[in-house]
Amino acid sequence: MLMGIYDFKGKSIYMAPLRALASEKYNEFKENYPELKIMLSIAGTEHSKLKMEEADIIITVPEKLDALIRQDVSWLNTVNTLVVDEIHLLGDLHRGPTLEIVISLLRMILKKTQIISLSATIRNPKDIAKWLNAELVVDNWRPIHLKKGIFFNQKIKFYDDEDFV
Repeated sequence: MLMGIYDFKGKSIYMAPLRALASEKYNEFKENYPELKIMLSIAGTEHSKLKMEEADIIITVPEKLDALIRQDVSWLNTVNTLVVDEIHLLGDLHRGPTLEIVISLLRMILKKTQIISLSATIRNPKDIAKWLNAELVVDNWRPIHLKKGIFFNQKIKFYDDEDFV
């Protein structure tokens, strides 16, 4: 997914919706891209000795990025890629407004930054692509097959897609 960052000068921001997911992505990126300087910035705690200016990839959450944007952050102008994971949360009553504000602010500040938004469960992808002035890419590939079922009395009964109601 992030192979393209090797082609640019600048940094990338990976915005995950939850601190737990951001921490998971941080560990995954540190393992898979040891040559890159990766920083985790969540809940007021920087889990790296790196400064933001030195990081190749900053992994954060919308609330933290919102706070960072409102500070005098010169490094922000060096961001060339923004990855927004779980963009369908724009429709979430509690988390959506902050996510929308952060994306809108970054679009105004970083006019040439590439925005890559990800979602496995989005119901209005065309609307979001239009709002981002983006090309919609739809892919049905999943690394793990999803099964539908009902959990009751400590047991799960799985159904084939055709049998599930």
